[in-house]
Amino acid sequence: MLTDKLKDIIKDCWADFQKLNEAAPGCLVENSVPILWFGDLEAYSHSPKRVLTLSMNPADREFTHQKKKGLKRSLYNSELRFPRAATLRANAELSDADVQSYYESMNEYFSVNPYASWSDAFTKVLLPTQSAYARPGESCTNVALHLNVLAPVATTPDWNKLEEADQIILQDIFRGYFKRLIDELKPDVLFVTEAETQLKFVFNLEADRCVHNFKKPFSKKFYINAYDGVDGFDCAVISGSSHSGVPFGGMTDEQLSAEVSDAWYRICN
Repeated sequence: MLTDKLKDIIKDCWADFQKLNEAAPGCLVENSVPILWFGDLEAYSHSPKRVLTLSMNPADREFTHQKKKGLKRSLYNSELRFPRAATLRANAELSDADVQSYYESMNEYFSVNPYASWSDAFTKVLLPTQSAYARPGESCTNVALHLNVLAPVATTPDWNKLEEADQIILQDIFRGYFKRLIDELKPDVLFVTEAETQLKFVFNLEADRCVHNFKKPFSKKFYINAYDGVDGFDCAVISGSSHSGVPFGGMTDEQLSAEVSDAWYRICN
């Protein structure tokens, strides 16, 4: 639902993004737009359980068909996955009509041309909880959105390879938008990949709130934990390790399904 508070978030984030673009920082993906969320917020607002999956920031692949190897900056474009938002790129500020177009662009992400690599991986994680990103022709009990914690902007190189100075600049400008969105979206459950080290500084996951703990046998690297609450966020958290960039990776399908299902049961009952 496009509330007045959400309109303000969109307008403020767009204005900050355009000001940063004018300064021509080399780390922002050319011809990109800020991505405050991925998925159908209208469907999410009516979901029995409101679910968010999280990562650090959008991938540059959101704005290109090209493979990572040999990627050329000139081939980046917003029309690929965000055609409505792409028409707004020249606007320093957004009117109410522009905000409506941006809102619809984010909502229709999974209807247009989603980047399958990350969304398919999280879809697998969500499946045992009867949750999913709303897609045309598909049904699910609970609707999920995807948010970026550190900054809603794509960078090149990837976040972990950015100069520390660039990371600090982007976080100083954009970090507040994640908390503003959380306050507006009021999620019930967050799915966090803890192995993305910088997310640990956002969520203070305390052992005494842990209601589920699984470590893959013979490996301390792969795990799934669940917390019935976290300081500063009025929701539960399911956190997991990653493997080769895959959220909650490094486990068999049977382990993933069983442990996510049990974690979900413990925080929702």
